[in-house]
Amino acid sequence: MHDSIRRAACCVAFCCFWLLGACTSGGALRPDAHVDQAWLVRVEAQDPANQTTDPAPRTQEPQEPQDEEVKEKPKEGRGLLTGVLLYLPNRIFDVFDLARVRLRFGPGLSAGLRATRVLNLAIGAHETLFLGLPGPRGEAGIPWPLGIENFSGAEVSVVNGTRAGNVFYGLAEIGGGGQLLLLGGEFGVEPWELVDLVVGLVTLDPVGDDF
Repeated sequence: MHDSIRRAACCVAFCCFWLLGACTSGGALRPDAHVDQAWLVRVEAQDPANQTTDPAPRTQEPQEPQDEEVKEKPKEGRGLLTGVLLYLPNRIFDVFDLARVRLRFGPGLSAGLRATRVLNLAIGAHETLFLGLPGPRGEAGIPWPLGIENFSGAEVSVVNGTRAGNVFYGLAEIGGGGQLLLLGGEFGVEPWELVDLVVGLVTLDPVGDDF
């Protein structure tokens, strides 16, 4: 008898717990769904991939030029120091640019005269070794007193059909030269380099041959 009562009580308790669980499970889904949706909204709002506009980089853009300015300051310092160290060598090289006095050794047959780049005449060919003052440089470089000079073709005024190596003629250079078999030479003066030398004392460089 007592066993029957206990079984009946267990069945009733089981049914009550089952009904209570079924009822509460149906009502609990909605608040959880709202919580999940709110959580998803917060995650999407924090995810940059789901945002159409990202104001964060825009607020950081004005800081980039400041970093560049900080990086450029050491460069300006190095440029000033380099200019001070190279001031004297640049002035000495400007003096060498005033004249061309080359002795040439090597095979060839050529001749040339010039009075500025407009009034000039050159013809022939030679492959030589030169020794002496190289003349105007035209760009930053060391005026070595020894080198190789090549020339071939013809030139009349601004019509230039020549091929030349390791030789540069100034804008207003006046001079001439020639090559006869194994021996030759060339001379010239460049007035424009005198202007470059004078204004170079105040660090101006109209020719563009300073380091």
